[in-house]
Amino acid sequence: MLVSVANAAQLAGSAGVARLGTRGLARSLVAGAVAAGAGVGVVGFVAGSPVVAGLALALSGLGAGALQTAGPAVAAEAVHPQERGAVMAASGTFRAAALLGSPLAAAGLVAVAPVSVALAVGGVLIVVPVRWAWRLGRGTAQA
Repeated sequence: MLVSVANAAQLAGSAGVARLGTRGLARSLVAGAVAAGAGVGVVGFVAGSPVVAGLALALSGLGAGALQTAGPAVAAEAVHPQERGAVMAASGTFRAAALLGSPLAAAGLVAVAPVSVALAVGGVLIVVPVRWAWRLGRGTAQA
């Protein structure tokens, strides 16, 4: 049931960003990363309460949906139209690698640390790129 909450929230996050069009994409990246990171980061500490854990998973799902939609859109907008196909392919490849590598890294971390700590570290790592996305939204990002 809790996984369904996160998945439904992910769809909502993606739909919310899609409604924005190209305006607000950098802010969507920042908000998505913070929401996903915060939700993942705290879920291990609140796992004893299904309601609170569900709220944390919903928050992370909203953020993940925003990231999955805004990320490729920002990448496509950042390059010349003739380069968009290559950028979308690279974005998809990065996402596929992240879907493979993230669980493997989490499994490795869980081998040496409690699950709650592993999830907290994962949450922090999700939020780390926010500074770059924020600079992008302000027009000061370095290409």
